[in-house]
Amino acid sequence: MRSSKHLAAALWRLCSMLLVLGLGFPTMADAQNVRMSVFPKRLSWDIPVNTPEMQSVLITNESKVSDINITDIAASPDVFSIAGPTDPSTECPAAPFTLPAGANCLVSVVFDPTTTGKVSGLLTFTDDASNEPQVKLIGNGF
Repeated sequence: MRSSKHLAAALWRLCSMLLVLGLGFPTMADAQNVRMSVFPKRLSWDIPVNTPEMQSVLITNESKVSDINITDIAASPDVFSIAGPTDPSTECPAAPFTLPAGANCLVSVVFDPTTTGKVSGLLTFTDDASNEPQVKLIGNGF
């Protein structure tokens, strides 16, 4: 009986310390509200035809406690594509992958116009986050 009282007291002190330090502790709501953010929310190009150019988007797991499982990253239409990672220290691996709580990485998008004119598209993510971030893609080939 005495050990359960000591355990309860120790647990109470730990929870109190976490709250005093502003750290809190994870709740079921935290685990269910896993959000992914993207920056910027729009990429635009104005480049000569047949001259591919790459730009990057930073994706961030806003959760402090839960990972995000990303099963696919897609750019459409076909004049936009996802570039493979060249720097594993900053770039996201090829999908599928797990983005740990609080982590971020870069997704590189290539615009490769084969004809002149403006094209609009989207960068989309298939994942288990509670939100559905997208990046608007706007390209102009001249």
